[in-house]
Amino acid sequence: MSRRGSATVETALALPALLAVAAVALWGVAAATVRLTCVDAVHTGARAAARGEPPDRVRARILNAAPPNSTVTLTHTPDTTRITLTTTYPPPARLPLPPLTFTLTAEALTEPPPLPPPPTPTPPTHPPTTPDNPQAPTPRPPTPRATPPNPPPALPAQPTSPARPTRPNRQHRRSP
Repeated sequence: MSRRGSATVETALALPALLAVAAVALWGVAAATVRLTCVDAVHTGARAAARGEPPDRVRARILNAAPPNSTVTLTHTPDTTRITLTTTYPPPARLPLPPLTFTLTAEALTEPPPLPPPPTPTPPTHPPTTPDNPQAPTPRPPTPRATPPNPPPALPAQPTSPARPTRPNRQHRRSP
C-alpha cells in the first residue's frame, strides 16, 4: 500500500472544516459587535427619554445608533419610558445556521421638567406726597449703621536676635 499523496488528501478533507470553523468564529465576533451596538443604542434612547425628550426624537436617536433593520418599541408613561430594540443578524452565506435575534430592553425614569423662573418682584409704587394727598407715605430716614468694634491692640514687637556673623569658607590643605 502506497502512502504517497496521503498528506494532500488529509489537507483537502480538513481545510473545508477549518474554514467553516473560522467563518463561524468570525460570525460570532461580528454578532457580538452588533449586540454591543444595540446596547449602546438602547442606552442612548434611555438617556434621551430620561431628559424628557419627546418620543419621536427618542425613537430617531435609537434608530440612528442601531444597526439597520432594527425595530423600536416605546412605552411611555408620565414617570418612565420603556424601550425595546429588536434586531436580527443573519449567518454568513452557505452556513446552515439560524439567524440571531437580539432583543434588548431599557427603562428610564423621566426627570421632572425644570421649574419656571420665579417672577421678578416689582417694587411698590407710591404716589408722590403733595399737599392734596396727605395719605402718601413719607420716606423713612436712613437707619444708623453700627460702628465696627475697635481693633485689638497691637502686640509688642518681638526682639530680634542679631544676625550671626558668617565665617569664611576655609579649605584645609593636607601636606603630602
